[in-house]
Amino acid sequence: LRSFEWTMLYGVNEYSAVALAKAGTVMGAVLQDFKLGMVYATCALDLLEQINSQEARTLMIVHATIAHLSTPLRDNSKPLLHAYESGLRTGDTDSAGLSMISFIQIRLVTSFSLELLVEDLSSFTQQMKVFERQHCYEIGMIYLEFLESVLGHHPDQDMFAFGGNNVPKEELGMWCQGDSRVQETWDLLQGILYFLLGQYEKCAELSLHNGYDAHWKGSPGSPLAYLELLSKGLSSYAAARLTKKSKYKRQARLIHKRIRKWASKGNPNVIQYSIIFDAEKAALCGHTKASAIHSYEKAIIMSARGGLLLEAGLCSERLAVLHTELNQLDDAKFRLQEACKYYTELGAHCKVSMLKELHGDALQLQPPQTVDSSLRISELSSRLSSSH
Repeated sequence: LRSFEWTMLYGVNEYSAVALAKAGTVMGAVLQDFKLGMVYATCALDLLEQINSQEARTLMIVHATIAHLSTPLRDNSKPLLHAYESGLRTGDTDSAGLSMISFIQIRLVTSFSLELLVEDLSSFTQQMKVFERQHCYEIGMIYLEFLESVLGHHPDQDMFAFGGNNVPKEELGMWCQGDSRVQETWDLLQGILYFLLGQYEKCAELSLHNGYDAHWKGSPGSPLAYLELLSKGLSSYAAARLTKKSKYKRQARLIHKRIRKWASKGNPNVIQYSIIFDAEKAALCGHTKASAIHSYEKAIIMSARGGLLLEAGLCSERLAVLHTELNQLDDAKFRLQEACKYYTELGAHCKVSMLKELHGDALQLQPPQTVDSSLRISELSSRLSSSH
C-alpha cells in the first residue's frame, strides 16, 4: 500500500484511486469493517471520475471485494462487466480477467442459469488463452469443469468428481501444483460439488482440513465466499445430524456465528443464510422441530422471491428430510417435488438425477418442470402468518 501512503503524503496521482480501493479491501474484507471499507471504495470511485486512470483495476477491486459487502450482490455485476470491457480496451487484460472471474462468481452465487454461465465461461477462457493470462485461463477452466459436472453433461463419469473433460486431469494437477490459488479453487469447488450432491460429511471433512474460510482468507472479499460459507455451514449441520459428532457441530456454530456477524454489520446477502442455519440448528436440536419447519419455509419464500433458485431448492430438500424424520410423508413428497423444480430451472440436472434415483417413488407423479418462483409463495405466506 505504498501508493496509498504517497497519496496521503504528497497528494493525488494516477495510482491514487487504486490505492484507495486496496485500502478499502483491507478495511472491509480483511478487518471486516464493511462501512469503513465502503467509505474508501466510494472515495476511490469519486477520484476515478476526476483522474480517469486505472479504471479497470479500480472498478475490479471495488466491486469484486468491497461493495458487495454492503450492497446486493447482483448490483455489482454490471460494474464488473464495465471493468472487463475497459481492461480489454486499454490493454489491462489482467484486470479484465480478474473482473470476469468475479462476474462469474457472482452469477454462480446468485443462481444465474448454469447453461448460460457455461457459454460465458467458454468465451472468456478462450480470450484469456489468446491474451496469455494463464492464471485467469486456468481458474476459468476449473469453473467450466465444475459447471459441466453440475449440469450433468457427462453422465458416464463419476458424479462426485470433476475434471478431465476439457483439460486432461494430469494437466489440471500440474496447474494446482504450480499455483496455490488454483489448488484452493479446485478444493473449494470439489467441496461445493459434494455439498450439492448431498455428500455432506465429505464436504464437512474438507472444510475441517482446509479451514471453513480458506477461500476468504486466500482471496479476501471474493464473492464466492458466500457459497463457501453456505456449503460448509449447511454440510456441517447436516453431518452433525447424521453422525452426532461434535466436531461438525463446532464447525457449524463457527460458520453460523460468522454469518450472523456479517448480517449485523449490514451485509444484505447473508440474511437468507442466517435463516437457513437457524433452521438447521433447530432441526439439530430435536425439541424444536416446529421452529425448524417455520425457518425453512421462511427461507424458501425469501429465496424464491429473490430468484435464488439454489437456496430455494436446498431449503425445500432439507425440509423434505425433516418431514421424513417426522413421518410426514406427504409433506416430504411435496417438498422434494418443489426442490426438483427449482434445481431444474437452475440447470442442476445432475442434482435432479440424483434425487430421482434416491426418491423415485416420491417424484414419479410429478416430474421436474420449469418453476414459477411465485408458485406456493402466497400459500406459504398465509401459513406463516397463521402460525403467529
